[in-house]
Amino acid sequence: MPWKQSEESRTWQKERVIQELRSQGKRMTKQRMVLLDVILSGKWNCCKEIYYEAAKRDAAIGMATVYRMVSRLQHIRDQSQRRTPFLEYPLARTSSGSSGT
Repeated sequence: MPWKQSEESRTWQKERVIQELRSQGKRMTKQRMVLLDVILSGKWNCCKEIYYEAAKRDAAIGMATVYRMVSRLQHIRDQSQRRTPFLEYPLARTSSGSSGT
C-alpha cells in the first residue's frame, strides 16, 4: 500500500534531496529523477519493489542504479538527521536491500 504524504512535503523533500545531490557533485539524470519520484511516492520494503515500479516508468533503470540511489539517499538522510532529528525519509526501511528472493 503506497505511503501517503502531502504533496507539499514530498516536493520539499524532493528539492532538498536534489540540492544535496548536486552539492555532492551528482548530476540529476532522468533515471535519478524517476527513482526519486518512485521512492517519495510510496513506502517500500525493499529495493526490488522500488526497482519494479521504476522499471515500469523507465526500462533502462537497473537494480544497481536502484541500490546506488538508495544508498546515496540513506547517506543524505543520516546527515540530515544529525542536523535535523525530526526529518524522516520514506526509505528508512529499505536498508535490508531485498526481501531474500
